Amino acid sequence: MTPGAINPFRPTRWEHHTDGRPLIWFTEEAEELSADKSTYIHGTRGTGKTTLLKGICWEDLCHNESLKLQRNLGDFKNIGIYVRFPDHISASMSFTDWTAIFPNVQNPEFEFYSFFSVAVEAICIERLSEACHNLREMRQISIAAAQELQLVADFATEFPAVSNFSPRPPATFLDLARCLRLMTSAMNRACGRGTVGELVDDLPVREPYQMLAYFTERVSASIRLNTSVGQQTVGFKFCLDDCEVLSPLQRKSINSLVRLSRAPCSWVVSSVGGGRDDSETFIESQPLTDADRRVISLDGRDENEFRQLCQSVVSLRLIFSLPPEARPYLSQTEVSSFFDLQQRLGRWDVNDMMAQAVAQSDPEHFTAALPKAQRKGRIFVDYLRNQRGATAVMPYGVRARESAPVAVPITWKEMETIDKPSHWTIRDGTELVKRAGSKALSGWGRADQTLPDL
Repeated sequence: MTPGAINPFRPTRWEHHTDGRPLIWFTEEAEELSADKSTYIHGTRGTGKTTLLKGICWEDLCHNESLKLQRNLGDFKNIGIYVRFPDHISASMSFTDWTAIFPNVQNPEFEFYSFFSVAVEAICIERLSEACHNLREMRQISIAAAQELQLVADFATEFPAVSNFSPRPPATFLDLARCLRLMTSAMNRACGRGTVGELVDDLPVREPYQMLAYFTERVSASIRLNTSVGQQTVGFKFCLDDCEVLSPLQRKSINSLVRLSRAPCSWVVSSVGGGRDDSETFIESQPLTDADRRVISLDGRDENEFRQLCQSVVSLRLIFSLPPEARPYLSQTEVSSFFDLQQRLGRWDVNDMMAQAVAQSDPEHFTAALPKAQRKGRIFVDYLRNQRGATAVMPYGVRARESAPVAVPITWKEMETIDKPSHWTIRDGTELVKRAGSKALSGWGRADQTLPDL
């Protein structure tokens, strides 16, 4: 292995790669995200959300060596634009008192929606403008200089207030990106300093989504993506990461933008957790429905999907553990099967492999054998328990499920009336403390037994 390379069998988050160039594996789920329809994706930490988003966005498709083995920008109908919200939106925007700022407004929440949606649209246009500049420099897209100048000039004419945040009106894609970045920074500062009321009149006058729709429609009509089969028109997929940091009103605002969106603009909204209702919008009688977006949970991968993912990861890491000159030439479809787990190790299940490795490292004390007769005097490494539906949790542990249910000790009598595993949640803390000291639960968890010496 090359110096500093990651152990290919070690479960490591992609951003921990030592050389700053993480390995990204392209999955079927990423293929779904790249389609025209908007997608909401959620899962616990470490389930691969950021990797999926990075896998369809232009920066890594053009620069990441591992991803370039599997896909290129010309494989997609939409150019992915990656936006990590904590890098752009200040936390202070969640805590501004909009009732105090607009005391005479019937519904101050609508004022927040207008303000926050300006910020989101500005961030997306900024990132898209930077993408257009860089992709043209790399000859990935074609657009005449005169078209760029006209497009930016038309935008500045339609929304003249954006020039309030720059020493001069924007002329190029980079000028526009800089101008919008300064505007977003001013909005963040105003929320932190309590001066939003003074800034609002300087912001662009528009309806939510109008500014983003104006820009994306004209950019899509002007640029052409250079592919192996010729030039093609493209749409834009705005991939919003780490959306769990958003407040309920901010999420409602994002939902509203998704509901309003149309081609060439679509979204991927990624967040930790799941089970929350992400359908409420600011548009009267128009919640998000399945027609607007699909919802993908990464916590619900079936066994075969997880096995295939593990094989793809191991294959990619082994390829990049070799020096560049020693790496084999592989087609896109061959990368994920470079190291066939079943063929090379005689095992396909990852947990099975780990159990066998432990058992073989010290066979005198450990075994993975199922028959009880073969386990005598040794510790049984039961990898079959490590799967959904066969796991255990500590008493009073909080589960990563809807409403945060708590694993609570119960009596046999209570089994007759409790209808679901999520009967108690973290909201029932007072009742749980009282139950823990009750006579019915006295002595639970105690057993008169000892472990034998080995």
